[in-house]
Amino acid sequence: MAANTVKEFHDSSCTENTLNRDTQGNMFEKISSLWIEEPRPQNILDLGCGAGAVTSELVRRGHAVYGLDLQDEAVRRASAEGLHAQLWDLNQGLPFDDQCFDVAVATDVIEHVFDPLALLREVHRTLKDEGYAILGIPQHFDILQRLRMLFGKGIVTAEYKFYCADYRSWNYAHIRLFTLRECFQVVRAAGFKVEKSELLGIPLFPYPRPYRAALRVFCNRYSRWFFPSLFSGGVRLRARKRFRAAAAQ
Repeated sequence: MAANTVKEFHDSSCTENTLNRDTQGNMFEKISSLWIEEPRPQNILDLGCGAGAVTSELVRRGHAVYGLDLQDEAVRRASAEGLHAQLWDLNQGLPFDDQCFDVAVATDVIEHVFDPLALLREVHRTLKDEGYAILGIPQHFDILQRLRMLFGKGIVTAEYKFYCADYRSWNYAHIRLFTLRECFQVVRAAGFKVEKSELLGIPLFPYPRPYRAALRVFCNRYSRWFFPSLFSGGVRLRARKRFRAAAAQ
């Protein structure tokens, strides 16, 4: 029953609001600086693949991409892009054997599941010993979110306003909220070593134009560098699977 409820929510709210805008700012370039190109074809897992906007480029490069998504329409569109896509609830673990993927991609995904650590451990299990994961995790407590809470408003990241102006805290699709430090903590707790990370800026485009100019004075790469927990909107990172012996220490 719970899984059906989750699927109904995604099929109604998320398909209507986010899937149709999946390709706007959601392309391979989003992860290209973290991607390691190999001469041989690779097996890639795309969790929450959506319409395949991020990893369809890897299909065109000759890699095999296996996508999982909870939305029927997402699976249909991703399959049309060449992904081996299937319907799956990520809250139920992963339907793959141990050590069968070279790379896993999960951008803006783990905040949507009930147990992010369990999902990341499943990713760790399905990766080969030299495999790595490319992850994108928003942090929900930047300076603008803190100001929202100070004035009695709930958390809805600005980027989500781009997808649906009617999002409120009670129908917000993120169910796990991370500080910047916790973004790194949960990845390491799952048995990964962070190799490379990139702090993301706070999304400013959903705000009215006059406010954007003022916000850019404070929310820039310099403030993000010196005060990342306040002026970063999240992180993208490449995390290498640690060997079991090292992960157990």
